Amino acid sequence: SFCDCMYTNVHLHGMHLPPRGVFDGLAYEGDDITVKLSAGQSTMYEHRIPESHMPGTHWYHPHHHHATALQAGGGAAGFFIVEDPPGYLPGVYAQMPEKLLFISTHNLQALQQMADQAKTSTLRNAATIAEAAGLSNNPVLVNGLAMPSMDLPSNTWHRVRMVYASIEQAMKLTMVGANGSGSCAMRLLAKDGIYLDTIPRNISTIYLFPGARVDVAVSCSCSTYPCSIVVKSAATANAGGGGGGGGGGGRARARGGGGGEGRRTRGRGVRARRRDSLEAAAEDG
Repeated sequence: SFCDCMYTNVHLHGMHLPPRGVFDGLAYEGDDITVKLSAGQSTMYEHRIPESHMPGTHWYHPHHHHATALQAGGGAAGFFIVEDPPGYLPGVYAQMPEKLLFISTHNLQALQQMADQAKTSTLRNAATIAEAAGLSNNPVLVNGLAMPSMDLPSNTWHRVRMVYASIEQAMKLTMVGANGSGSCAMRLLAKDGIYLDTIPRNISTIYLFPGARVDVAVSCSCSTYPCSIVVKSAATANAGGGGGGGGGGGRARARGGGGGEGRRTRGRGVRARRRDSLEAAAEDG
């Protein structure tokens, strides 16, 4: 059921931290999903990340039970990154410029139904307003924007960190030249904040499900310059029930654009096997 939308808190999705806070006698709240903040209230959080915590791409979002889908599905979320310590990765990976893509789908019809059941005004008329304005009732956003674009220098590897937030839909992403003059190579590095046992791995499609994180090395080139690469999305079967499909995406112009805001810290952890060359990659699998 959907209710209690007047309460919220903050959860670090993917982090391995003790759920302790003020209730346990600490000065600040921690990753405790039982915290209840009502409208107008504020509190301070402190997260002590152990030296042994593996680096990776994670995210934060509200996690008050019965209100999570409406709040996080409405866009209250962002990156939380545990950075690689010095010397953790070979130089070819450590020196890559980074792009942050926070991808979110917002099934406004489903959110409107949740809001109605929860008896809250938040998003109660979201689908109705969008449809009246001739807009999609199932938008796909990247860093909070519809169909954004960014410039990339050609033949340069970038580490693209992706977080996918959705209340129900899975998604498949591909990169294709807008006019057949450009293409991108993709090498998978990590999934859900954990490096592959051996990196990199050749991929042609990025598979996302609600809450997924993916780190991909991307290099684009053009047969004639400049060219545009379109990131195409296809919503797959629902990953949790409800709502319809949808599509969307963004555009990269091979020629850095920016990513989303977030928080970073530094960690350590067990190392996977890394190749020093991005070209000597395993095949899809």
